Formats: sequence, C-alpha cells, structure tokens
Amino acid sequence: MRSLARSTLPTATVALGLTTAVVAGAALVKTGSSRLEFRAKGPVGMTIIGKTSDLEIADDKKTLVVKVPLQHLKTGIGLRDRHMKEKYLQVDRYPDARLSVGHSALRFPTEGATLKGTAIGRLTLHGVGRNVHFRYKARNTGRVYRVEGLLYVNMHDYGIRVPTYLGVTVKPDVDVKVEFQLKQ
Repeated sequence: MRSLARSTLPTATVALGLTTAVVAGAALVKTGSSRLEFRAKGPVGMTIIGKTSDLEIADDKKTLVVKVPLQHLKTGIGLRDRHMKEKYLQVDRYPDARLSVGHSALRFPTEGATLKGTAIGRLTLHGVGRNVHFRYKARNTGRVYRVEGLLYVNMHDYGIRVPTYLGVTVKPDVDVKVEFQLKQ
C-alpha cells in the first residue's frame, strides 16, 4: 500500500477515519469491539504486524478523537514488543497516539447506506502533531455505525527512529488500519 499522506506507526492512531450520520445534539460513543492493526515491511518480504483492541473514542459534537494507548500494541514476539515500546515509540514519554477529525471533514451515511471517503485529520504521535490524509468506509445500520479507516504513516515524520535489529531494518512507511463501532 502506498502513501496517501505518509506519516507513522501504530497510532494509528491511529487512528483514524470516521463517518456518521450525526443527529443534532447527539455525541458519538464507542460501542462493541474495536481493532487497530499496523503493518511494517522489511527486506525480502518481511512483514511485522502489530495489533491492539484498545481504542478510545471521544466526541464533543465538533471533533472526533480516536486515541490508541500504545502500551497495548503486540506483535507476537515479546522482545520485539519491548523494543518497539521502549526504544522506538518511547511509550513512557508518549503513551498514546491520537487522530482528531472535525465532523465537518466527514461525510455521514444515511440509515442502511455505506459511504467511502477521504478526509484530513490531525495525527499526534511521539509528541509530534501533523495533518494527515486518511481513507474511511462507514456503514450506518440504523443503530450502529461500523467504521474502517486506513492511514499511512512515515516514522521520519514523527521523529521515530526506524527499527533495526541484527542488521535488519524495516522501512519507515507503516500502514495503519482501524475498525470500530459508534452509536449516538
């Protein structure tokens, strides 16, 4: 996957794209399960996949914020997880990633409809905030909005050192995918 607006890692904060049919005066709240997955690639087809189901959503009826506590990211290998959190993401100093998106930047599907779109939000990761483009798809089931978002992140943009271990270095570009559900 190539970059829409290259930015970085799990943040995915990751997070990410959103659409909703906003009823006047009603804030959106997270419901059901959520999931964030990042993919980092390296040489010779190497792919590192990290995941978490720990996402938080805040909505003040003007701005939607998707927050990802980075401490809960897991790649399936303990040593790699520790290096990612301590050495590269520095979660002790930068505990989460946040994507803030204005409601006005989003299109909202009507009941029974599905929408795909792109938007711009503000991703804050590793202490750096940058405007990023992301893609999203939202389906309005009448009771719940099912949302998927896709964001491309470049570690260099956020001052994150590119991971290297035993002479193997991953590419700085990371794909971040988020899925969550909202209700009003």
